[in-house]
Amino acid sequence: MFDNNDSIEEQRRKHFENLNLEDTPSTPSYTYEPTPPPSSEVSVPKKNDKKPKTFLIALFGAIVGALIAIVVGILLLNYTNLIPIRTSYNSSGGTVVNFDGGDATSSVEAVAQVVPNSVVGVSCSVVTTGTNLFGQETQSQGTSIGSGFFVTEDGYIVTNQHVTTDSPQSISISTADNHEYEGKLIWSDSSLDLAIIKVDAHGVQPLTLGDSDNLSVGATVIAIGNPLGLNYSRTVTSGIISAIDRTLVNSQTGKITAEGLIQTDAAINQGNSGGPLVNVKGEVIGINTYKSSVAEGIGFAIPINLFKPIIAEVIESGNFEPRLIGVTGYDPEQAKYILNDQLKNFNEGFYIVSVTDGSAAQKAGLQEGDIIKTIDGKNINTLIQMRTILYNHKIGDKLKVTYQRGDQTIDTELTLEKSS
Repeated sequence: MFDNNDSIEEQRRKHFENLNLEDTPSTPSYTYEPTPPPSSEVSVPKKNDKKPKTFLIALFGAIVGALIAIVVGILLLNYTNLIPIRTSYNSSGGTVVNFDGGDATSSVEAVAQVVPNSVVGVSCSVVTTGTNLFGQETQSQGTSIGSGFFVTEDGYIVTNQHVTTDSPQSISISTADNHEYEGKLIWSDSSLDLAIIKVDAHGVQPLTLGDSDNLSVGATVIAIGNPLGLNYSRTVTSGIISAIDRTLVNSQTGKITAEGLIQTDAAINQGNSGGPLVNVKGEVIGINTYKSSVAEGIGFAIPINLFKPIIAEVIESGNFEPRLIGVTGYDPEQAKYILNDQLKNFNEGFYIVSVTDGSAAQKAGLQEGDIIKTIDGKNINTLIQMRTILYNHKIGDKLKVTYQRGDQTIDTELTLEKSS
């Protein structure tokens, strides 16, 4: 088989020739057969049929090509309309992200190029009171840091009340262009968790306030703020609307903390409070306020529609008086947390638990157990809806109210009063 005088390489070559193998690595090789045609028969057209069929094929191809071109054109037009690219300003001066060309590759990226310029850092020197081990009242000074955003060109800023408190010793505002302003607290309300600050600035770019009454679960949202302090200023996080009309209940007291909230999985952390939650157009739909301390991806924002009339009135007059009708009660979402047999089948309207003596509601004939169905012709299914309607009217305005008492539906009229 081998000649003793053969070299080792020559002996190796003859060995593989006898085995009919190639000198390849040990990795197995695979071959792929082309997919056979449906039929092995080839039909050859007759000579006199060739031109008509060729013409028909060409005509069919031209029609198909034209249709494809039209469809592709439509898709391209729609695609460019879905990508926010540049910024324009609406009639009220607010930022609007448009979708008509540019270099952003997504709606989130486009919003991130524009909206943070209107977001500010809010740093407040505050005094907190407490009680020591001996029952004595104590005071301590600290710094509260949060977020906010411009709502006018002349320096009005919106944030949360729990960032400023009702009587901060000082407020410092930091902007995207590295300016520092001394802020003045114009108005605040702890029950609404809203505060309005003014700085001496002109020509700043305000954000547009959107519509929080028409939100869809699953819609993309972007949260912008200063998580964990000003070192991470104007951080952008994105997610979706996870749910709407959420109620928060204090697990220790069982009392309702907040209601009508927008739930999102966009990351919200300490320091984000007071910052905007915006849609893909850069419109503010909520103010970031709460986050879960025991779970990730669960944050909450207060719907902006509740605050629109408040902001407008404070800017115009320097104050806002909450409108009251003199009832306490629950909407269907809140009723889920109340152990009351009368609320088991309650699924729309506002259920009255008590009526204040001498109030507008009592004067209009409303009683405990009545269910308010509409105010000013608008359906009432959440407490936020009722508040928003009331806040959009002035004290002294007369409103038509429709309510249910047992099997009866009754219309009445009441006059809005200010809080005492």
